[in-house]
Amino acid sequence: MAIDLRADYDEGYFDKDEQGWCPRCVEVATAGEQVTIRRHGHDNGLRHYDETTVGTIGAAWPELGLVQIIGPRGVLAYFDTHAGRVRSPGEQILHRFHAPAGLDEDGFFAAASAIVASVAAALGVHPGPPPTPVVLPAAVPGCYGTGLESVLTAPGEDGCAWVLSRRTYPDNPEMGVHLDVRVEARGVWVSLFRGDEQQASLLLIGPLERHHLAVAARDQALAGWCA
Repeated sequence: MAIDLRADYDEGYFDKDEQGWCPRCVEVATAGEQVTIRRHGHDNGLRHYDETTVGTIGAAWPELGLVQIIGPRGVLAYFDTHAGRVRSPGEQILHRFHAPAGLDEDGFFAAASAIVASVAAALGVHPGPPPTPVVLPAAVPGCYGTGLESVLTAPGEDGCAWVLSRRTYPDNPEMGVHLDVRVEARGVWVSLFRGDEQQASLLLIGPLERHHLAVAARDQALAGWCA
């Protein structure tokens, strides 16, 4: 059965800096297998834009309400039939939580790597074991000119890379030590970050049709970690 994707909506907003409404209009039309997405709007009358992209209908997951739109370089977008809207293949899910008390740095890297690997697997990539032992290089000034940062990058499996980092702020010691473990792969990014006072976050990016699997893996892994 042919899939007919159609939509016409405004995801604009009121911008106080522009002192008015900034429309962000999206129109979707289908002709056979071809899908046309038009985006147009302006910033309260200034900086008008009007852009059109064309793709073809790809895989569909009716139970999730998702249809892929394929462009020359891969997945151009998804159409959410439940919401009647276009969604980006780079859509993020961010989960903030309080990390277990008393978890030292060595414990963080081991536990965080296991969680990140399980979420990455749910997104369809298998990074393999993280680098061990964790030997971070000498700290250097951070890329944004704040703090000192040690970053260890190591190749994983399945086209993945492991990135482990530690950041300190000598000029602001009250900020504590910031730690991060992430896996990067083709279209997939999973990062577990711990900041001061045990505040933590897990960020995931990957195929939208696997987001529900990744969220379930995240919840299961964090439940085991925080038990």
